[in-house]
Amino acid sequence: MGTKMPRARIGKVLVTGGLGFIGSWTVDKLIERDYEVVVLDNLTYQVHRGTMPKYANPKAKHIMGDIRDRELLKETIKDAEGIIHLAHR
Repeated sequence: MGTKMPRARIGKVLVTGGLGFIGSWTVDKLIERDYEVVVLDNLTYQVHRGTMPKYANPKAKHIMGDIRDRELLKETIKDAEGIIHLAHR
């Protein structure tokens, strides 16, 4: 049989839109692979009714905010070593 490759660890990954259908799956997979994950999501009322969904991975740091907020975005990405952009706007 084969040997498993060690998991890469790059530090903090920011996932915008990380509470959506694809985003939440992506967050779960990153956490399974031992990444530190920060989620930036505005909890769109039409989708989430403004509340944190039950399926949100508690191992991720969740920030409620809009990617169009330049100051918030600048602060959120300053320590990120990777960004996965899945937010609608």
